[in-house]
Amino acid sequence: MDKWIWGILVVAIVAVFIVPAAAQNGNEVYLVPQDSNATFCNTADVEIWVNATEFQSGQINLTYNSACANVTNWVRNTTNFQMGGWEHYDGREWITFTAMANLTGNYMVGTLTIHCVNASEGGYGTPLAFDMADPIQNCALFDADGYETSATWINGTFSCTHVPAQSYVVSSDDLGNEKNSFNPSTDNVYCYAGNLPYNKTVKIYIVENKDDWKVGDILTDKSSDGAENKTTNASGGIWPPVNIWALPLDVGQYDIVVDVNQSGTWDAGEPIDSRITMGLDVIPEFSTIVIPVAAIIGLFLLMRRRK
Repeated sequence: MDKWIWGILVVAIVAVFIVPAAAQNGNEVYLVPQDSNATFCNTADVEIWVNATEFQSGQINLTYNSACANVTNWVRNTTNFQMGGWEHYDGREWITFTAMANLTGNYMVGTLTIHCVNASEGGYGTPLAFDMADPIQNCALFDADGYETSATWINGTFSCTHVPAQSYVVSSDDLGNEKNSFNPSTDNVYCYAGNLPYNKTVKIYIVENKDDWKVGDILTDKSSDGAENKTTNASGGIWPPVNIWALPLDVGQYDIVVDVNQSGTWDAGEPIDSRITMGLDVIPEFSTIVIPVAAIIGLFLLMRRRK
């Protein structure tokens, strides 16, 4: 009976020491960031890292959907990996790297530049997958003697997204025709807007014109009835046009600002009509100013005649 017990103990001890190396060493190869993205026609940098014990070299077969992404560059970390190569294929990158001696620790192998080549409404994505199935060009780490070192290869993703449409606000008449000049005694000021958050209550300000808007600028409404609260529609727009200033109007130059988060200040991305030039101009019609001007001119001529 004692021999039986001792036999079980010996088997258990041996089993502890023959646990697969992958479970023992915790070696990993991974991407930073693991899930990357770029807007259409732009790029993202993705780093490849190795965290391993006693490794000297490696080979990487990284695959992806070329209908979504394209790797345009690879820059190896030559400080730690003095030798290596890169071959680019349609939807696949073949990368090799070698250090001068065995390394232990966490090392960046290099940086991929990934170009977004196709975008859809919901964002078009692809796995960034370390190919372990290829019998010749599979992913692997090696020690200084050329023996493969086991590791966990952690895949990532890349998403190609549309550039968000820029939000806007436009001064108009009651029918939605763009209008930039208003008569103080006969016109109401309307506006419409678009590309805002869906079904969200925003605040619309008429403020004094300025051409040097800065984030955090306080919004002070100059209309007679104060800033307007308006809920955007299911498309993120303000339509039909909303009356934001009922006559009489005060003569001057103004901008229209949609305070999306209702903070009372202007924040980056919130639409202005207009950020660089004035949004609207309140001026009397010619007929309302011609009589005073004519009277001044007549008085001037009369005084000269008397002299």
